[in-house]
Amino acid sequence: MEIPRQPPFHRGRWAIRRERLRLPDGEPTPPFSEARPIRDILRRILTNMRSLCPPWLTEVQQEWNSLVDASVARHARPGRLTGKTLIVFVDSAVWKTELERFAAPRLLHALQARWGADQIEALRFEMDPGEENVSSFDH
Repeated sequence: MEIPRQPPFHRGRWAIRRERLRLPDGEPTPPFSEARPIRDILRRILTNMRSLCPPWLTEVQQEWNSLVDASVARHARPGRLTGKTLIVFVDSAVWKTELERFAAPRLLHALQARWGADQIEALRFEMDPGEENVSSFDH
């Protein structure tokens, strides 16, 4: 693997840049050679966040279709846990309103009966960000 060559250091250019940017005296810092694409960094962060997800939340995601009506399962999915509030992702504003007004108490009761009221105290419905693997655990 060949290391890319750095442009030669020009003391005069550095002096002008240092004055223009009001930098302290000294040599410029060498360029960071271990740069990585932000995509890789975010992927690693999201993977770590998912590992913080409580095991029972994964069970909620797996058992979602058996806990809710088929019509609800087509338009909503469990998202993430924020504190003790389960965020449910919904695919449209119509379904968001429908679930908030009519299905939330019944759905919350079913979730609490299965996993305990101490695990899930409330539900919040949000528009689906569009990715199937967005689930995470927020402190």
